[in-house]
Amino acid sequence: MMSNKLFNKVADQYTDKIYGIAFLVAVIIIFCLLIFRFLLIFTYNGEISGIDNNFVYAVIRSMAGFDIYPDPEAFPYAINPYSPLYVSLCSFIGKIFRVNSEEPMNIYRLCRVVSFTCDILTCIIFFQTVKKATRIKKELILLLTAILACSLCYLGYTFSRADSLFLFFYALTLYVLISGNTIKNTSIFLLALVTACIFSKQNGVILPLLVAIWLFKTDSLKKSLIYLGIFVLVFTAAIVLYKDVSGHPYFTSHVIHSLNNRIDFSWFYVYIFKRYADSLLLLPIYIGVCISFIHLRKGSINEETLGTILLLQTLFSIGTSLKFGSTAGYFNESLLLSMIIISKYISTADLNTQTPYSKKLLPWLLPIIILFTIHVCTQGYLFFIQNQKEKKEVYTQEVAIKNYLEPKLGDKYLLNLGNQNGDFFKTLFYKQAVVPNYDAVSCCTLPDKTFDYSNLLNDLRSGKIGWLIMPENEIIKEQWGVSLDKFVRDTTLYGQIIYKFQNH
Repeated sequence: MMSNKLFNKVADQYTDKIYGIAFLVAVIIIFCLLIFRFLLIFTYNGEISGIDNNFVYAVIRSMAGFDIYPDPEAFPYAINPYSPLYVSLCSFIGKIFRVNSEEPMNIYRLCRVVSFTCDILTCIIFFQTVKKATRIKKELILLLTAILACSLCYLGYTFSRADSLFLFFYALTLYVLISGNTIKNTSIFLLALVTACIFSKQNGVILPLLVAIWLFKTDSLKKSLIYLGIFVLVFTAAIVLYKDVSGHPYFTSHVIHSLNNRIDFSWFYVYIFKRYADSLLLLPIYIGVCISFIHLRKGSINEETLGTILLLQTLFSIGTSLKFGSTAGYFNESLLLSMIIISKYISTADLNTQTPYSKKLLPWLLPIIILFTIHVCTQGYLFFIQNQKEKKEVYTQEVAIKNYLEPKLGDKYLLNLGNQNGDFFKTLFYKQAVVPNYDAVSCCTLPDKTFDYSNLLNDLRSGKIGWLIMPENEIIKEQWGVSLDKFVRDTTLYGQIIYKFQNH
């Protein structure tokens, strides 16, 4: 009997220290991630975040006074399938600080700083949301915040993309709902937030429904319907103002029509499901979904509503991510919601047991969290941080190619047939580059006949597209069914062959 009491006393002393250990681990994780993200700003990698040079290109065009949604069937045959708010914000900040957009690396860094700031704000909002919604210790909330930050760094889709701004507005919307303020005090703010979400990324179209469900479950059907009605009016007015009044007539062609990609289950498996299944990130979403089903049966109103929202959000994310070209970032919202639901579940379990549930879990979870963080930071270092001298040299060489070729272009267009997603040519030649969003055109909008590209093909045949850039090891004889035999080698610079159109 005495030995049992002694054992229990020692065990209690040990578990009392576990929160302090968790706090220390969380601080170290956050510190490491902050250093990683800071270093990421200055990397010379051409791609760190899912074809992020598409965003850099759009920001440069915006700062130079061009419409980021041009006629998709005319030069430069650009497809911009992203909502405008992120580009507008980066462009606005760039103009305020007089960032030189003629030096593309400045804009890469600008976009990375904006995304880094958004991710920090998202994590702060998550911390405050869990603090407001639960009674768990702050040390554990900080650890959960560190896990969220580490998860975002593993996925990488908020490094330099509109996803970062969207997730910030999404998290802020959840905070407003969960904080318990009355609809009278938050209705205008909610309308602005939901509209900002959709103007940050089209995935936000599910949010008005989720907010309406929250209002219906926690307040009344009348207020839910009133909110939806007012939102429809506000959002319609915002679309009309942006499209017609502000002068973006092809806005919907880009952000709606160009996204009609085919369903591709193999793409979903390889680039989304497999990435989650091969990591730890499937677990929080799976656990959150399981808890949501439990809450649907016997949870409080807030728990039942959160569970309903997570289930609907996850179904929506699965449905939209089945199309070709989707990314693992489509489940950022489900991950965020799952972390909140898990936090509330731990809080309830801690209150209903003599020994807090979190104390039992932490000794087992901390080692795997530490290992995951090491994996994320090591992966980030190997992919993006190391070999900066060599990466800077690649950028310098492509600038030299630009300096050589730009005076020769005249009124002719330039087509890059190299690594469009990872090199810098579309941002260096932002005025003359044709098909800057090559990935979208070549894989989807041209073969699927989303737009009429007869002008593009004629420009390639006639020599209006007068110059090509092609890697030495990737000689291409035909492009989109058009023979390239009229293009003759002009010169070779740094492993890139430059071809000039010439009538024989």
